[in-house]
Amino acid sequence: MRHEYLLALHTSGSAVAETGWVNQLLCLQRGGQLLGACALYLKSHSYGEYVFDWAWADAYQRHGLHYYPKLLCAAPFTPVPGSRLLARDVMSSIDLPGFARSTMDGYAVRAVDTFGTSDALPALLTIAGEVCMGEEARMDLPRHSCVRVATGAMLPAWADAVVMVELEEGPMVFGSMPGIDVDTIEIGMPVEVYFVAAAEDTGVPYWRPVR
Repeated sequence: MRHEYLLALHTSGSAVAETGWVNQLLCLQRGGQLLGACALYLKSHSYGEYVFDWAWADAYQRHGLHYYPKLLCAAPFTPVPGSRLLARDVMSSIDLPGFARSTMDGYAVRAVDTFGTSDALPALLTIAGEVCMGEEARMDLPRHSCVRVATGAMLPAWADAVVMVELEEGPMVFGSMPGIDVDTIEIGMPVEVYFVAAAEDTGVPYWRPVR
């Protein structure tokens, strides 16, 4: 439900009292400020809606009862589903959660360590640890390293991107780095960087998730 659609219906004379759509807008206010609204209509017929209640209206009439007027909560002249509420955007004054977290299972990395990589020239990153959901990341991520993370897990310091576990190049390669007997993974494509930006009209910073 969008204000522009409702406004067009009203200004064009499509959903107005003269056509059987008596506007009964239900509003929620706080301190004189409009927070939300629900478009309700008092109707004397069932045209222009997708409730399909003609049988109910007929049954009422047969029993000598009045089905109309009825109060309807719907988007006039369209079967499109979805919310029937108009609401003001609510912005948090603090970051929730208060840390950068992963939106997928994978490996937290420094994005710069993946720049310029390809299938022919992959980046070889040392697995420096693991952070599970609900754990605090108590490590700084070294260069050319990565940390296993679960969905929702806190990212370690200096990690600014996450490689999806599905993009891992084959099985783990052991001892792939010369002279170092550790687990490593190959990254065959660059990854996007998490970045902090100010939300419009609020100045509240937020983290954009990695795609």
